[in-house]
Order: sequence, then structure tokens, then C-alpha cells
Amino acid sequence: MPQNIVSETGSTSNASFHDGSNLKVDQMFTTKELLQAKLHDVAMQDYFEYKVVKSNKTLYVVKCINENCKWWVCASKLHNSGYFIIKKYHGAHNYSLASRNMNHRQETYKMIRQKFTSQYVGVSNDPTPKGLVGLVRENFKVGVSYRKDWKARQYAFSLIRGSPEDSFPLLLSYLHMLKVRNPGRGILTVTHIEVHENKKFEFLFVAFGVAIRGFSVMRKVIGFDGTFLKSTCKGTLLIATCQDGNFHCYPIAWGVVDIERDES
Repeated sequence: MPQNIVSETGSTSNASFHDGSNLKVDQMFTTKELLQAKLHDVAMQDYFEYKVVKSNKTLYVVKCINENCKWWVCASKLHNSGYFIIKKYHGAHNYSLASRNMNHRQETYKMIRQKFTSQYVGVSNDPTPKGLVGLVRENFKVGVSYRKDWKARQYAFSLIRGSPEDSFPLLLSYLHMLKVRNPGRGILTVTHIEVHENKKFEFLFVAFGVAIRGFSVMRKVIGFDGTFLKSTCKGTLLIATCQDGNFHCYPIAWGVVDIERDES
């Protein structure tokens, strides 16, 4: 750990300090992304910021954001390999941290996603952007904007649950499994999907066999309504219902369309 400690008032005991990391010359990283993640952690843990001087497929150079500071790292890619090796490294800072920036430039939405993706796995109530702001402040002692946390949240969703584009090819398999797992005791589950000429999603219809069978003893008045979908691809969720003998709603079928119109 660095010799100087940032106090609650922002003062430091020394004007010069080491970054406190285990970085060293000839240290290797299997990918450039791992090197970037390591540098990010070092900057966040020791309350300093750096800027990228040069970045391409074979070279990655960063230096402290303070123009008078000599902290810098130069890493290059090994020939015929994806490994990156640190060629030059100066780990000492020679300025005070008394006025560090609370909106840390290294705390990008991708880094937030990388650190907190586990918060989205296997849970029903996902962290809100406001909750992520608190998590970042608690873990890294830096501030972060609501919009940046919102982008990190959406990015984590796409990595864990897939994007709409990734899910579309799975629709036919999903509908097939609906039929297999919901036989309906003689009345089959009905599914239907329509696509545009360019193979893009247009309409989806689902009616479970058990719901179709139960309709025979319901009141013969069908209600129809829809609600807007607020996902990336928008659209409208439609539902058809009727009433049982006690005037309770009984769902019959569901559909996903672009808008409520005659064709849908």
C-alpha cells in the first residue's frame, strides 16, 4: 500500500508516493484486456487517474493525468502471441492527492459492469442504477454519474441474458419446448410466429392447451387489451381474456406485435 493515506478531508501525509501495486518490468498478461483491468484496479485503489498515450494492437502506453508526474507504464505485445508484457514502468508519483477528482475517469461503464456483473446473476431484483452508484462509492470511494451506471447495468444485462438479436434465433426452439412441456391433455398448445421478408420478427402468438380447454366452461365474452413493451425493440404485448362463473379474469392467449392494428 502507498505510504501516504488520503484522509476524510482530502489531505495527504506525503507529496510523493508509490502506486502500491505489484506491477514490474517483464510482467506478462495473457490479453490486453487483463492488462487494462489491472491498471484500472491500481488507479482505483490508490486514488489516481491516468490517460492513454498510445493504444493499438501491439502497444499500450499510459501515464498519470498530472503533467508533472512521472508515473507511467509501457507494455507491448509479444511476437506471434496475444500476451502483453510490461517493458517500462515507473511506479512513483510526485504530486499531492489532496485535490483528487471524485468523478474518476477510469470508472467507465464497462469497468463498472466488469466489477459488478455478479450482482445480476441468479437474482430476481437486479440492482438499480441508483443502487450501483452506492456500490461504486462504497467499494472505490469515488463518485459516478447515474447515466454511467445505467449504461453499465444495460451492458451487464446484454452479457448475462443476451441481446434481443441473440435471442431471436432461439424463438422457434422456445416455442417448441412450450408445446412439449404443455401438452394440454388432448388439446395442444398453439404457437405461431411471423417474420418480415427480411427475416425480422413481426408477430408472436401463444395459447396454452390448458387455457383453450378451460375456455369451454367460461362465459362466452372475450376481452382484449394490450400494453406497451419498454424494451430495446419496443412493441406491444396483447392478451385475450374471458370471465369464469365468479367474474374472475381467465387468460386465453397472448401475442407480441408491433402495434395494435388489424393485421396484428
